[in-house]
Amino acid sequence: MYQHSTLTVTPGATPPPGTPRLAEAVSETAVTYLRTIYNLGEDGVPARRARLCDRLGLSSPTVSQMVGRLQADGLVRVAPDRQVQLTGDGLALALSSTRKHRLAERILVDMLGVPVLSAHAEACRWAQVMSDEAAEGAASALVGPLVSPWGNPIPEAGGTLLPVPGATRLPELPRAGGPVSGRVRWVSEDAQADDGFMAELVAACVVPGTTVAITTTCTGYALRGVGTVQIPRKRAHTVQVDLD
Repeated sequence: MYQHSTLTVTPGATPPPGTPRLAEAVSETAVTYLRTIYNLGEDGVPARRARLCDRLGLSSPTVSQMVGRLQADGLVRVAPDRQVQLTGDGLALALSSTRKHRLAERILVDMLGVPVLSAHAEACRWAQVMSDEAAEGAASALVGPLVSPWGNPIPEAGGTLLPVPGATRLPELPRAGGPVSGRVRWVSEDAQADDGFMAELVAACVVPGTTVAITTTCTGYALRGVGTVQIPRKRAHTVQVDLD
């Protein structure tokens, strides 16, 4: 079940007012780090420096230097167990950026007809220049649940997330027994950056809203829609499901 506050957010942290003014003073690189920390929390992956290196494709010294800067700016803190946690200000910026990115994905797919496999990369560019006013206009134009094309929840304006029932992560499934059936809830943003993997998911119809059979294997998980996708254990965070 999604428990982002225990993974990436300083206990008691809430997004403060004045996020737009705060955002103007923070570099796009810093926001990328904050959003990556938030995404790790969504995936149930501890936000340690090594994981940031993996996701950002950067060296350990580079990541450590930026984490130090974010800590000095009051946007993150490093817990005793070395997890990097968002402060209230850091969370506000991460939620604002996440909202714009996922709204951009919906506009691109729903209204402009951009292929869903291309939406994530294009939305990364759009979100960097999207104003808060444009984000609100996009949100008001959308129909249906406020989730991205890949099922990821879109934060509300002002930096809140509507409560939703927790999905099941693949590592939470029993290790023994036969296949279990579930409906795909979402596909992680980490997976969306991997064009080859996403193409496999689409080809097998392992996408949000579809029912799949999930089998635990010796190396990870097999998800069967119209075809089968093998997900290694190290990438088990990339798909979450609602069990039947």
